[in-house]
Amino acid sequence: MNILRSFEEEKNLVLEKLDLLYDSIQNLHYEGKMSFSKNTKVINETVQQLKSILMNHMDLDDQVVFPFVSKHVPILEPMINFLNSERNEFTAQLKSFEVLFQGLIQGHAGAVNYMLLEKLREKGTYVVCIVRNHMQAEIEGIYKVLDQKLKLVEKKELYRLIQKYMTNKTTSLKINAGVNCVK
Repeated sequence: MNILRSFEEEKNLVLEKLDLLYDSIQNLHYEGKMSFSKNTKVINETVQQLKSILMNHMDLDDQVVFPFVSKHVPILEPMINFLNSERNEFTAQLKSFEVLFQGLIQGHAGAVNYMLLEKLREKGTYVVCIVRNHMQAEIEGIYKVLDQKLKLVEKKELYRLIQKYMTNKTTSLKINAGVNCVK
């Protein structure tokens, strides 16, 4: 059982979204008014998708993976603390990016605010870099170590816990969607 393989698809999706976000931010800067609507739409959709993926992943880590790691490979506790600090940073930066982005959208009444656009580009580039860095640190510092240190029975237990969590989350989402439809 390879723990890394189970997160590979998610990692590739996040990298694809980060590339799309970065490209759209650059395009917004260089293409200007001509493609403003197209680029802002892509940025908005991409940020929402990234937030969803990242929040779900962080929730899985917090509820399942990190507690398991703390119990089975306690030497990784400092790495978990580092990753949690880094998460706080990129979550705050992503929120800051969204505020700048909304300011750009709302202030775009025919004229592009180039100072705000430059701040958005800088903040967006930073967000892309910090999320990429975080993913790499998580893979190298947690998942690769788990893959090497855990016994087969422990890996199976971790997979079982992840599957149980995912099943419960899916069931909860369906129940909540049904409740919202009834209202």
